[in-house]
Amino acid sequence: MSVRQMAEALELAGVEVEQIISSSKLDKKVVVGLVTKVAQHPGADRLKLAEVNTGKDVVKVVCGAPNLETGQKVALALPGAVLPDGASIEHSDIRGQESGGMICSQRELAMGDDHAGILVLDSVYSIGKSLCDIEGGDDILDLTTAANRSDLQSVVGLAREVAAFAGAAATNGELAPTLKLPEVSDDTGDLPAADELAVEVKVPDKAPRYLLQKFRVGRRSATITQTRARLTAAGVRPIDLLVDTTNYVMLEYGQPLHAFDAAKVKLPITVRMADKSEKLVTLDGVERQLSPEDLIIADADGPIALAGVMGGQATEVTAETSEILLESASFNGATVRKTAVRHGLRSEASARFERGMPVQLAPIALARARFILQQAAEVTPLSGVSDSLNATPEANTIKLRPERLPHLLGMNVETAVIQTKLEKLGFEVTTGAKPALSVPVPWWRPDVTLEEDLVEEVARSVGYDALPSSLPPWRPRQVRFDAYWSKLWRAKAALRGAGLFDVITYAFVSAEQLESFGRDPKRHLKLKNPLSIEQAYLRSDLLPSLVAVVAKNVRYAKEFGLFEVSRVYQPKPSHKQLPDEPTRLGAVTYGLGYTGVKGVLDQLAREFNVSLEVKPRKLDGLHPARAAQVEMDGQSLGVIGELHPEIAHHHKLPDRLGYLELDFKQLLAAAREPAYRPISRFPAITRDIAVVLPEKVTWAEVAEAIGRIGLASDVQFLSDYYGDDVGAGNKSLAVRLVIASMQKTLTDQEADQRVEKIFQTLQKSFGAKPRT
Repeated sequence: MSVRQMAEALELAGVEVEQIISSSKLDKKVVVGLVTKVAQHPGADRLKLAEVNTGKDVVKVVCGAPNLETGQKVALALPGAVLPDGASIEHSDIRGQESGGMICSQRELAMGDDHAGILVLDSVYSIGKSLCDIEGGDDILDLTTAANRSDLQSVVGLAREVAAFAGAAATNGELAPTLKLPEVSDDTGDLPAADELAVEVKVPDKAPRYLLQKFRVGRRSATITQTRARLTAAGVRPIDLLVDTTNYVMLEYGQPLHAFDAAKVKLPITVRMADKSEKLVTLDGVERQLSPEDLIIADADGPIALAGVMGGQATEVTAETSEILLESASFNGATVRKTAVRHGLRSEASARFERGMPVQLAPIALARARFILQQAAEVTPLSGVSDSLNATPEANTIKLRPERLPHLLGMNVETAVIQTKLEKLGFEVTTGAKPALSVPVPWWRPDVTLEEDLVEEVARSVGYDALPSSLPPWRPRQVRFDAYWSKLWRAKAALRGAGLFDVITYAFVSAEQLESFGRDPKRHLKLKNPLSIEQAYLRSDLLPSLVAVVAKNVRYAKEFGLFEVSRVYQPKPSHKQLPDEPTRLGAVTYGLGYTGVKGVLDQLAREFNVSLEVKPRKLDGLHPARAAQVEMDGQSLGVIGELHPEIAHHHKLPDRLGYLELDFKQLLAAAREPAYRPISRFPAITRDIAVVLPEKVTWAEVAEAIGRIGLASDVQFLSDYYGDDVGAGNKSLAVRLVIASMQKTLTDQEADQRVEKIFQTLQKSFGAKPRT
């Protein structure tokens, strides 16, 4: 098949083709050579002199590979050849000996990562033939598959889809392919019974099927070159024949396998949950403390593998292994996923088990591995197959009514077409009680459980482009517009207009973050399975998240502001109750302190036409003299203040940080349409005044009193001052009055008269005195 035809077939099947990676062929001057003689280099201990027969000539080559032997077929790069990394091969003199080429390793030919020795080719390769004519270098399709399609995690599963859809993708006389499954070895001969391998599965719901077979491993040849190249192209590093075979079958059929060194396993084998006191050193050399929630494979001495995730180092297959136990099993997907995440061991195997493996696949994969091993090396089965089947697969037959298709797809599909399309996908369709069709679901399609699933399969086969695009005739009887979103955009626009940046932060925080703000982590919701300790708790307010963002940005600006509209999580007294998840608006102003966020609060009050009151109060995490509760109609709406200096120092913030947090939905519920006033076309006059007031009088009360008499078009807060010179229990409040008339330009005398009346109002309302 052409790559284009295959990619189009997969796209029609609904498999997303991310990219097509074109291969690059090897230089024709890289040929198959036969090593006829190997001798020690007279001038170097680590170098050898090899004579290599190319079919035309015998070439002398200097080589330092430790695995070079007489009789090997090797990849010889002749003078003039250019390797994949751009290196050019020329005649050379190495320690006084002429070298007429280079015997290449896997890495030098871009066929793998191994550079420890030369690449030994299969014995069937013809001497003198260019390697590019043997190893064509397949193009690579990088695919994304649906999470519920476990069958598409394999080449065989993808081949089924291509065979079903390639007919529609074929053009210009291209032939539609047919499916040809890989060869397997079903004949186990007169092998002894597998009684000694009997496996006890103590948790049958966690391990629906477990197969085990024993093999003798004789002289091991290298992995077939084509197999090694395919593994490398798929992103799997070739290691040796046994490991490469298990990986190859996993990629081919989607069924992970695992090989144990039989001499290191003390029978019997048990599949069970781990004990909390048990430990296991996995293949990566890490000792892991096991949990009672981990499914393990154990022998008489203890754990030897994390089921479906990774094997143990103690039973690892090595070059000295003479007998193996080959495992093929089905494990519970959720259990494997939790174990993999808990130990940070997500692997190709666990990714497949997580999606769910049909129990019918395990024996097929074992038979395929047996076939490859018997073809490639001196590997002999020593026993039959021990098969612990703990969940009998039930055949799922679905009734499909053709008259349902127009209701679900909007188009009629003939019954004969339905049958043909489903049969191409591997479904066996029989005519049941008319007009319904009886459709047994293939074992490799556990995602198909409903009649609607079959309709979707028909739609895929017919082609989504064939479905009509007309809108349904239904119309809503009543349209209700959601006012929340429009108000959200208004709030964000107002905050951006005030110079603040919109940010989005994680809802997760660490215990250290909470403690640095005086919060008790025990009063916060803790995740059972956090991604890291830095994200172990759910925040109950926005302050820790916003301060963390500020701390990362203080080096870039001396003054800036941030805001976020997001949820917080507040636990209820009973752990059985779901937490409250109120939506909060949080804002911070760095370098401006309290006055910055107070300006933001005033802007929001004007935007939504609400009356807000700020009442001083000591609050955790905020400056003891610059913190207050924001109230609306006597009810608490949020908090405002300035970050406590000690906390600011802890987070390395050299300047003041103002903080505001409001119950956003409560604010929106009280919002009214703003009352607009015309702007005077005449110039305004500004006057800054300072008055001494009782300490309990708030700025909001002063602004409201001035606004009631209508003598100033705007009143702005400047500062407040507390000190002995204003008297005990008093404070000095400085404000800016913007005075303008709608009818004329005011004179200084008229402006002074208005200021005097404002003084009188403040004196009458609060006992204010001018500050001298």
